[in-house]
Amino acid sequence: MKQREIKFRLIKDGKIVGYEYHIPRLGRMQIKYSHVNTDWGNPLKLSYVIVHDRKDQYTGFKDKNKEIYERDIVEGKRPDSGETLRGYVWFDEGCGAWVVKSFDGHGWCFLGFTMVATLQRNYIKWRIVSNIYESKK
Repeated sequence: MKQREIKFRLIKDGKIVGYEYHIPRLGRMQIKYSHVNTDWGNPLKLSYVIVHDRKDQYTGFKDKNKEIYERDIVEGKRPDSGETLRGYVWFDEGCGAWVVKSFDGHGWCFLGFTMVATLQRNYIKWRIVSNIYESKK
């Protein structure tokens, strides 16, 4: 079974400033930093460290080919009613899963469940709209 990638989006003063990638090597964890979320094997694109004050974790899920991170804003349509659901991605420690929380506080959906259900039952196809940092502008 493939291990989930451990990545973080780095935030400083409410702005995305880079990414952090944890790579298991010989029983230890190697950490790489980059200002862009590509070319992790290219040493010219890497940094020694990126100053940040918050990290958003990569969920392990993707919207087509774009990675979904904690605090991303996503939306999807319910196939039964056609209603558009919109919320932000959050890790709910109570149920131990990534969830999509609505902005009005009325309910949420399991991100992982609906992503799997997208393939099996064509339930909700989430797509990234923005993230909480870009939507403040």
